[in-house]
Parts: sequence; structure tokens; C-alpha cells
Amino acid sequence: MKNALESDGRGHWAHLVELEINANTTGYFTTSPETLTHNGQTYIPVLMAIGEEEQTIDGQLPRLSVDVWNYRGIIFQFAKDNDLVLNDVTIRLVHTTLTESGAG
Repeated sequence: MKNALESDGRGHWAHLVELEINANTTGYFTTSPETLTHNGQTYIPVLMAIGEEEQTIDGQLPRLSVDVWNYRGIIFQFAKDNDLVLNDVTIRLVHTTLTESGAG
């Protein structure tokens, strides 16, 4: 299916990021340049690059690098205002034709 999606020329691959901000709030972001809707949730575009998963053999949790463009210091201020240490994060890689936004 992945090869078929890549060869049809429609859509592109994008990451969907769900970041727990506090007990009542979750942020929904995408690496796509357009707003996407997936499983009824709207993801807003944020300029970021998500690296490869790195895992060591000593039993530590895998690491994943996420670089976010800090436009006008907004991301720094957001991180400063919200303690995100050990908050849950879910990252999905989807093809935009499989989202509700890309289905039309």
C-alpha cells in the first residue's frame, strides 16, 4: 500500500504530533504545510523536522529528535510557560490522502 501511495502522485507523507500540555489540554500539530484532519481531530501546521528513532542496547528508552522552527520565539515562550517534562507524546506518520482532509 505504501508503494501505491507514493506512486499515485497525490498527497505527501506528514507527521501528526499529539502533545499532552497538561491534564486538560493536548496540542495537535502536523509537519504538513496545510491543516489536516485525522480521526476527527484537527492538526495545525508547525515547521518541524522529526528525526530517526535511536535506540541503545543498554535498555534505555528510545530517543527521537524533534527540531522546531522557533518563529519569533513563540516555541521558546510556549515551552517556558508549560512544563512538558515527561508529558505523553504520540507521533504518527500518515499519508495525507489517508486523512479526512486529503480524502476530498
